[in-house]
Amino acid sequence: MSFRLDIHTELRDDFTEVSDHQYALTLAPLAKSLKNPLVRFEEVEENGEKRYRCAFLARTGAQALELVCEHQDARIAIGDTFSRARRAISRQRSRLADPYLTRTAQTSQLR
Repeated sequence: MSFRLDIHTELRDDFTEVSDHQYALTLAPLAKSLKNPLVRFEEVEENGEKRYRCAFLARTGAQALELVCEHQDARIAIGDTFSRARRAISRQRSRLADPYLTRTAQTSQLR
């Protein structure tokens, strides 16, 4: 595991392996871009309905990345969180790689 996992003990047995698997599928190739990745996973109850909340926190360069997903299905909450993190990191990397995307055009050049 290349990230810290903050999970309640009653959920640990069921969802630690799911989190490890999703990380390996989605974020392991981008692990060098992440500093101190942390996943918080918990069960919450709102309006009498149980839901699962998964949060991903990390630093990518100088920027902080914080994503939270909730779903009735724990596996979907975990998968969505890691997928959103991968897209966010990929977008940041592509912006840094292409200097034209980070440059602002002068108003007179816009048509």
